[in-house]
Amino acid sequence: MMKIFWQPAVDLLQSLEKIKKTNLGNLNAFWQKKCVFLQSISKTIRSKVRLKNSNIHSLSVKAAVFTVLTCSVPILIIGCLFAYQTLNNMTETAIEKNNKVAERVASDIGSYVMSKKNFLLAISSKDELRTMNPVIAKQYIRQVHPFYGSTDALFMTDPTGQQICRSDNMQLVNIADRDYFKTALQGTTNFSDPIQSKVTNSLTIIGTAPIYGTGNKIVGIMGANLSIDNLQNLIEQILSQSPGYSIVLLDKNAIPLYNQLNSSSVEKRLPLSEPFYKEAVQSKAGHAIGMLRDQDVLISYRPIANTEWVVVSHFSKDTALEATHALVVQSIQLALLLTIVFVIIGIFVSDH
Repeated sequence: MMKIFWQPAVDLLQSLEKIKKTNLGNLNAFWQKKCVFLQSISKTIRSKVRLKNSNIHSLSVKAAVFTVLTCSVPILIIGCLFAYQTLNNMTETAIEKNNKVAERVASDIGSYVMSKKNFLLAISSKDELRTMNPVIAKQYIRQVHPFYGSTDALFMTDPTGQQICRSDNMQLVNIADRDYFKTALQGTTNFSDPIQSKVTNSLTIIGTAPIYGTGNKIVGIMGANLSIDNLQNLIEQILSQSPGYSIVLLDKNAIPLYNQLNSSSVEKRLPLSEPFYKEAVQSKAGHAIGMLRDQDVLISYRPIANTEWVVVSHFSKDTALEATHALVVQSIQLALLLTIVFVIIGIFVSDH
């Protein structure tokens, strides 16, 4: 009877115990889920913080690189452009100086030759020569010889090319086979290319002018020597005021009348093979940069008035730009130094 009475109570307690255990299990599962969720949130927050810090660091690096590029690269470019422009300007200045040397030589030689030509034209019209009397003619040319401006001999020929008198006491020769005589016999005053004198066997230039007699007929030729030595002395006087420059004097065939770089080429009477010499003879006036004796040279050329000659002036490009090269190197070094400084600053900023 008692068993029947207590059994429902026992069953109730057992049920409550089961419910308690079930609820505690559910509660533990609930809190475990909450802990996992909180851990997940914590990890997410830490990840985002790290990403944010990484982004901040990345932005700092980018800012540093941008600063380096925007500051150092323009400095380097400007430095290089300045050096390039300076080099060009100094090259143009050196070319202009070389042009002036060529012009000075051409002007002085032109004036020298013109004075000889005017002298021949002046005396060839005198009656003392037009009479073709050897005694009177010799006396006259000796009288005027001091006004010729050099010790080079004067002479006079008849229409056959035979010399009839000279200002010196050298032998009289026949020059009928010479081109300068044939040209003068046609009525043209001219100067020959360098030729070997029949009298002295030395290299010389001959100037000739026709002598007109009655009826405007050519009765003879008045001639004068123009020695290569005197021409060289004139050029060397000019070069003494312009050290470092070298001069070549060319005829219409690029054969040198004077060659400071190779005097033997004048005696051999062979045309110079360098392309810029040929260009100088064809163009008469201009400038260029060429290669001579394995070095770059500035080249300027100018024509000589009243002749078919051309003056060519050379000057070493390295010598002309020696001071400029030092300035250019210093400019580039400064630009590189500033670039390196900005790079170091950029690295320092990115690390901090």
